[in-house]
Amino acid sequence: MLKIAVCDDSRTDVEMLESAFDKLRHYPVEYDVYFSGKELIEAHSLHDEVYHLYIFDIEMPQMNGLELAREIRVKNAKALFVFLTSYTQYVMEVFDVITFTIYLNR
Repeated sequence: MLKIAVCDDSRTDVEMLESAFDKLRHYPVEYDVYFSGKELIEAHSLHDEVYHLYIFDIEMPQMNGLELAREIRVKNAKALFVFLTSYTQYVMEVFDVITFTIYLNR
């Protein structure tokens, strides 16, 4: 079973992702939706939730997707991340999370 965590503060974007996931219902895919980084971190800590794939919006209030990925990376060095954004300014910061991953795996 592939477990996916989606974290996006836009309900419209989440609905589009859910529509795409609904087309995968014949495959062993399970997903949970969170509307803030804090909500995901709490679920991660309280329930020992571990996901194979994380899909994050980068622009979110309080904790952006990059900060969220860095926090999850400390607990799960093998996690895969997909970042959703329309802002090109974050491209290089995404590589920082990847570099951090390589460092942790040494």
